[in-house]
Amino acid sequence: MLYNVFNKIMKKKVNSKNGLAVKIALILSFSISLSSISAQSPTWAETVAPILYKNCTNCHHSGGVAPFSLMTYQEAKNMKLAMHHAVEKGHMPPWPPDLQYSQLARPRALNEADKKAILDWAIGNSEQGNPANAPVPPTYSGAAFLSNPHLLVRIPLYEVTSNRDDYRCFPIKSGLTVDKFITSMEVIPGNNAIVHHILIFQDQANTCFDLDAKDIAPGYTSFGGIGSPSAQLIGAWVPGSQPYVLPKGMGIKLKANANIVLQVHYAPGSAGQSDSTHLRLKFTEGTLREVSIAPILNHVFSLTNGPLFIPANTVKTFNAQFVMPGDVTIISIAPHIHLIAKSMKSFAVTPTNDTIKLIKIDDWDFHWQGSYLFKKAMKLPRGSFLKSETVYDNTAANEHQPSDPPKDVSLGESTTDEMMLIYFSYLSYRAGDENIDLEEATTTGVFDTPLSITPLTCFPNPTAGSLTLRFSLEKKEDVNIQIFDYQGVMFKSISTNESFFEGINEKTFSVSDLPKGFYFVKISSDKIYGVQQFIKLD
Repeated sequence: MLYNVFNKIMKKKVNSKNGLAVKIALILSFSISLSSISAQSPTWAETVAPILYKNCTNCHHSGGVAPFSLMTYQEAKNMKLAMHHAVEKGHMPPWPPDLQYSQLARPRALNEADKKAILDWAIGNSEQGNPANAPVPPTYSGAAFLSNPHLLVRIPLYEVTSNRDDYRCFPIKSGLTVDKFITSMEVIPGNNAIVHHILIFQDQANTCFDLDAKDIAPGYTSFGGIGSPSAQLIGAWVPGSQPYVLPKGMGIKLKANANIVLQVHYAPGSAGQSDSTHLRLKFTEGTLREVSIAPILNHVFSLTNGPLFIPANTVKTFNAQFVMPGDVTIISIAPHIHLIAKSMKSFAVTPTNDTIKLIKIDDWDFHWQGSYLFKKAMKLPRGSFLKSETVYDNTAANEHQPSDPPKDVSLGESTTDEMMLIYFSYLSYRAGDENIDLEEATTTGVFDTPLSITPLTCFPNPTAGSLTLRFSLEKKEDVNIQIFDYQGVMFKSISTNESFFEGINEKTFSVSDLPKGFYFVKISSDKIYGVQQFIKLD
């Protein structure tokens, strides 16, 4: 708008000395306005760096899966036009689900204020600001968060030979002779620069070892599934994932004598590079509430207008439906479709005709699939209709179209075939499940024991000076209060074996000595009562 005003001033004819003076005054006013805008524009140290460290650098760091780093001011400045384009179009950070449709935990999407800050900085002067005001940069060492795992399995060293998408499956014997309940798991990629995502299966059959034996290289190639009909999905990893920690009292059953199979997707352009990813599992003794993972909505038995076939040059919608046979609690959802899918949504309709919105993705991208945790556990009553609608665009207008010209597409395992699977993590419902705050109960995997769902809040948040914790205890107890940085390293001990009473307690302490950045505060004794994230300001 100011530039339009400036152009009008410059084009205006001057008929007198007074007119010339007015013109000069307007130009000076315009210059002052520009200086004011420049002075108010965000800087890297004070505004942009905190946004990047929180949302972007878990992929955009040296050795990360992203093609360039954004860890330093100069790196960000060099890529400011690419940042502007990706943020303006909503391509980055990659968070496909519609934020307004359902409540999913820990979204990577930027809020409007953060978007504006990056866009303004990128097209403005892109100033550094005061480097001393920048938060402490996160470190990405690849070190494990879960220490002393009960089971550690590692794939053999594998050198990628293809520059295309490579889906490699590695079967490993667990050595377990009895059933165990997994309460936390962590994937450590051996080479962050090439590992795009990982699916974790268990399988009591030896089919995968037979497939491995037929391939001279370590593992074997399999797109979609892992080639064994008896395999069960038990977990997944995508860049930026924290260790997966289940809420207290819940676990994923790892069956006796089961084999563990890691399907690793190596990104295009990885030829010549090597990887040796490993998986760390922790168990809890005794019987827990079993969490199952299954594609309840799928292209085999729940399509209502199948079979899955999309003729060339057509746009077609497929619907799936499943009637819940009992009361079920769901905690996460993971859609899986291929290249020509355009959009999808999933929801449930209860016997009382209430609609429970689960997930909606308006612009499907095969390369950014994920598993999404709900903010709160959700009850699906018996008799509910679990539904999904998926649109496939098999025309040349689809930017992800793999064929030129478009070809007929059917159900199949290859990249250019199609699927329609929606995985759910679920368990039998118990009264009160809908009150479980999954975002709090699984807030971080840096701690070795399952998190309690005991309420914990901290305020003010963000804070520059003091922080007050409010928490509830079931009985009088001595607890520890500690502050950890974003990588799970203890930064400061606030209390050691301090006595608190049954019921609601508060504790106020200073955090003014902490550098600017993101932290976790933990309250624990022999178990963890709660973990909360907070932001330290200047």
